[in-house]
Amino acid sequence: MKIKTFTTLLVLLACCGSAKAEEIKVLTQNIWGVPDSVSVRTGGPSIQTRKVQFCNRLKSLPESPDIVMVQEVWNIDDALYMIKNCGYSYSSYQDGEHFNTILNSSSQKLTSNFFEAVKQQIDDALSYFGTNIDDLLTGAVCLSYTSGVCNMLEEVGIIPDRSKLLQATSWFKDSYVKSGLLILSKRPIVSQYRMIYSSRGDLDKLLNDLERSVTKSLLLVKVALPNGSYLWVANTHLISDHEYKPNERDHYSTQRITQFAEALSFIKNMVGTEPVIFGGDFNMGDTYPCWDTVKSVFVRSGIQGDLDEQATYDGRYNKYANGNEGKLDHILGINGVTAEEESLAFVNNPVSDHYGIFKTFSVPTN
Repeated sequence: MKIKTFTTLLVLLACCGSAKAEEIKVLTQNIWGVPDSVSVRTGGPSIQTRKVQFCNRLKSLPESPDIVMVQEVWNIDDALYMIKNCGYSYSSYQDGEHFNTILNSSSQKLTSNFFEAVKQQIDDALSYFGTNIDDLLTGAVCLSYTSGVCNMLEEVGIIPDRSKLLQATSWFKDSYVKSGLLILSKRPIVSQYRMIYSSRGDLDKLLNDLERSVTKSLLLVKVALPNGSYLWVANTHLISDHEYKPNERDHYSTQRITQFAEALSFIKNMVGTEPVIFGGDFNMGDTYPCWDTVKSVFVRSGIQGDLDEQATYDGRYNKYANGNEGKLDHILGINGVTAEEESLAFVNNPVSDHYGIFKTFSVPTN
């Protein structure tokens, strides 16, 4: 009797002491949501075509991801299409009914009218000079149609036609305060936050890298798992140096490291010790000088990084990319979240100038 009781006790201790885990499959994809005047001229299909391909291919995967993190969804119509057609019941985007709370890097709560307020402030400031956003951007993109310069450049194919120029101008205005971040989920999203990074692109590089024309951010959501526990998911798109060549000087290295540090700090303050999956387009990898600094943070903080170093932006294989810059996209495990498998997505049928990353995680639960 005593032996049976002791054996039963050991079994109970073993069961109670063993950590439970939930398997979660995650995909991150930079969708390259630039105006068609950019993507088509560089040899890629329009975003209208690629967003349809993206949703169709997501639904055709043998094992569809539980969570999808998308970057560069600058246009709300593109976001709404993915929300309605990619096969996911829950979503988080920064506009309209799909977003509740916005936080900046100082944890200051902002109103739902923030985006329109910023646009109005810009127009008010420009009115002093007798112009507005539309006029300024049209002039910046193409000087002036009245000078005849645009007509000449249009004829030789250096710039898009007038209708596409207007489309690009509208895109600039619409995207100025946007993050371009979207999260799709099979599980309910119970809360959602946006943190705006304190640093932005250089104003004098506005037309070169477009970084000043958008507002890079972190999108953080809390997802309810089937067993009653929760998982936090953080999606981001860090600043990009469009002139960067592998293993050379990185113009935005300091800003990118600052953004990454702000992201980790914000996540830590919001989630405490709860499990987190953090990913997106970091715009840095093993060919970037700042990557060693980032990896040292992983070691000190117990963050699990990549399982491999396959390039996600590589012109040798991806017809939309213009060069090999290595692995720019990553998905990390924080607070005990560990990766079991990792692979590239959409390699043979790319939907962007980036490949996607498909990763399976083991998430500790209560």
